[in-house]
Amino acid sequence: MRYIVICLFTLTVLTVQATSYAGDIIHIDGEEWNLLANPIEEDSVLLAQVLNFLPEERDHSMSNWYGYTAHWEMREGWLYLTGIETEPYDEVHQSHSSLFLDADTLKHVFSPYYNVEQKAICACWISGEFRAGKGKMIRYSHAGFDRNLETELFMDIKNGQIVCTQLYHNYKTEGVTPLTVSNELSKRFPWSRFPELRGKELAVEVQNVCIDEDGHLSDVTIYALHITHTNQSFKDPNHPLVKAFIETMKSVYPWQVLYIYGKRTVEFNDSLIKLSEVK
Repeated sequence: MRYIVICLFTLTVLTVQATSYAGDIIHIDGEEWNLLANPIEEDSVLLAQVLNFLPEERDHSMSNWYGYTAHWEMREGWLYLTGIETEPYDEVHQSHSSLFLDADTLKHVFSPYYNVEQKAICACWISGEFRAGKGKMIRYSHAGFDRNLETELFMDIKNGQIVCTQLYHNYKTEGVTPLTVSNELSKRFPWSRFPELRGKELAVEVQNVCIDEDGHLSDVTIYALHITHTNQSFKDPNHPLVKAFIETMKSVYPWQVLYIYGKRTVEFNDSLIKLSEVK
């Protein structure tokens, strides 16, 4: 029995970023959301003061480089910092612990923004558009905050005041995805028509993938089809290999359809597909 191992990945992930960032936490109307941002880092001087205040030995990771998670709250149209969570590391006992620094503890670090009467830190240094999300993961990219959750709230913030918001409900249909397309294409690609490819690999640059609302792939552009470890590359849409690959992609059904911010989104654009026949 022969099968094909196919690796599909987006070119932008390879060239832009390689790490997904951990966001902060925000409470909206008493409910916890993921804040897909780290607003403290909007002010480099303030960030330096925060890092200097936190325990020097604390847990870090590639997704949380500075080793802290800020907690926020939407309150009466304003954004407030309610505390910072971190995990100090005790080298002597080789143990980790959890530490939460509330607004009152942080008042000296955030002295220009600390409200004595409310015992709160108003995020007046923050301006821009920020996203908060909750629910299931609808779309994920291993790059920064490039992901979408089931429910997302866009917040337009000016000097700490939330001037407007927009709520979105994202969803996806069932179907073939970049991670699951391998099996389908493995069964469908007509390798028997191309005996000259035995023991060789293909690398196909795919662009402009068009998927209908019902999950049919209506069109796709093959920028180039390469036979790896050779000098052979094909761009002619009428070349037999290119035509066979397009036919195979179109025979797959259904493809997954994403609806992000009310618009139909395709995850397969600008992708590289590698095929290799294995006995």
